[in-house]
Amino acid sequence: MCLFFYYLLSLIFNYLDHIKEKVNIKSKLDYILDFIFNKHPIISTITILLLIFVPLLIIAYPGDIGPDSIDELKQFYHIRTWSVNYINLINENVYINGHHSPFHTIIIGMINSLGLKISSPNMGLFLNVILQVAIAIFVLTYCINSLKKLQVPIKLRILILLFYIFSGFFTFGTLSIYKDVPFFYMTLLYSVQLIEIIHLDNYKTSNIIKISITGFIMSILTKKGIYALILVVFALTVILIKRKEFKKMSLLYVPIFIFYTIENILFPHLGVTPGSIKEMIALPIQQVGRVVYYYDEKIPIQDKETINNIIEYDKIKDHYNPKSADALKNTFFNKDYTKNQLKDFIKLYVKYFFKYPSSYFSSFFNLCSGYFNINATVKPNGYSTNYDMINDKKIDFTKTQNHSKAFKLYNKIYNLIVKVPIINIIYSQGLYQISLLILMVYITLKKEKKSLIPFIPSLVILLFLLISPVDNNRRYFLPIIATIPMLIAYVSILNNKVKKNKTS
Repeated sequence: MCLFFYYLLSLIFNYLDHIKEKVNIKSKLDYILDFIFNKHPIISTITILLLIFVPLLIIAYPGDIGPDSIDELKQFYHIRTWSVNYINLINENVYINGHHSPFHTIIIGMINSLGLKISSPNMGLFLNVILQVAIAIFVLTYCINSLKKLQVPIKLRILILLFYIFSGFFTFGTLSIYKDVPFFYMTLLYSVQLIEIIHLDNYKTSNIIKISITGFIMSILTKKGIYALILVVFALTVILIKRKEFKKMSLLYVPIFIFYTIENILFPHLGVTPGSIKEMIALPIQQVGRVVYYYDEKIPIQDKETINNIIEYDKIKDHYNPKSADALKNTFFNKDYTKNQLKDFIKLYVKYFFKYPSSYFSSFFNLCSGYFNINATVKPNGYSTNYDMINDKKIDFTKTQNHSKAFKLYNKIYNLIVKVPIINIIYSQGLYQISLLILMVYITLKKEKKSLIPFIPSLVILLFLLISPVDNNRRYFLPIIATIPMLIAYVSILNNKVKKNKTS
């Protein structure tokens, strides 16, 4: 299957190499396409996206909100919630913590408060939705305009715009408040800005500042972002050292410095509690849990006590789920562990790796194999509001009849679309992850190592999928779905560039 996609992409790139732009406009369609994609790509794209989003905003009023965002609003309004119960607060008067992005929590909380002053919780939700839609329009417009700068053929530009508009991944999903939505848009924007710098060989100070700002915003939305930012900075540092542009190089480290200053100084000063370590050790907890599930009788009493210091041992066999680590890490994790207890657990984890390697590997594949399953289908649904979590007037959102009907109709339409032959390929769950790997291999074989830099943000997301606590969670790999079309366009023009250089 991987070879099939490799050869398919190779044929696509070969076709794109021979596309020649029409110089003479011979029809009205050519005139319209030239007007949209060459003469006025910015205003045209904004207009098209507004025509898509404005009707959706009206019929889907006030929008939707995911469970994590409800939890964030409860933190903001100092309402006891599940994420607060998982940690030991450093300040009992501050419920905002690092389980979710404190930055995102504060932003949506402030906007929701503004909505309350104007009218109602529904207005607060609607204003948050408008902000997400504004981010979507800005980023997607930037991408389409960037394609023009990069001289990507119009046919491919049309396909990419159609994908973003009609695939369903970026329409109703943007109408649901979730930290993952602005994050995948920022990841997409960051990747495109890197493509511009690397491909156009343009390392102006303004471009360095631009990617630094985008990289910083990406990082404060989720911790995955800071790892991508650090790797990109190191890669660009090598390039700038060779170019002897040390002042520009120093600018790259500013967002990293600001991020860790906020994380380690500002947030603790404000009483913001860091997130629990259980998120970092979700995979080890799951792997040890599998060993307990299958080899309980062989585990010594002392080892059982070591495990019990971190997760409730007696609960493991009844609640172990091979496809999700949430039950073990969320419900039965001991938040009052000591450093020595955690240290002993890590030692035991390493010891059991050599004792039960097959269980460890089985647990690993059970939590990540779904992300690479070509035959599985990923549906482009939005995030539904969980009303069971709402028990406060400040976040008492209500859906209109139009809203409910619109979402039901949307789901029915895409339930049919994902079954249509050929079209349903874009809803293959493993397509995007495997395509990312193939594209990277393709560039590596072309000996264009520098050109791999724009792939770093998506690669980091892919690596996080390997240690994901839940298998088949669409929001975890949505950034890869968002960036793949732009990366395909990038590889196509890179291939043309290599051929031109060889000809020269």
